[in-house]
Amino acid sequence: MIFAVKQRKDWKTFGVKIEKVRPRLIIEVTSPDTRVNDVKTQVKQYARAKVPHHVIADAHELDGKRRLTLIVYRLKGKDYERVALDEHGRAWLKPVGLWLGVRVDPGTGGDRVVLIDPATNQEIGD
Repeated sequence: MIFAVKQRKDWKTFGVKIEKVRPRLIIEVTSPDTRVNDVKTQVKQYARAKVPHHVIADAHELDGKRRLTLIVYRLKGKDYERVALDEHGRAWLKPVGLWLGVRVDPGTGGDRVVLIDPATNQEIGD
């Protein structure tokens, strides 16, 4: 999530210095080919870029089904600190005022990420 962008462009990478605004929230899903980069290298890069909220949906396969584990970071000083999920296994997305959770997809039996309205505790559809 990037707020206050002056002009929307088709970015392949986002230049913080060029655009003069920082992302407020980054959410990403790992893939087997880029997992090390996703959970190690990029975490350091986003902290260096001063992105205040970073969530990783760490994907792995178990019994032929995709499973997701949420890893939540908040910037504290120059580094990220890991933030615990709530009692329902959800991450609070402060910049947008919503919960991020994991639910089982009834069609595939695999996990998917969902946004949850804090007022109703209901999943927000696509």
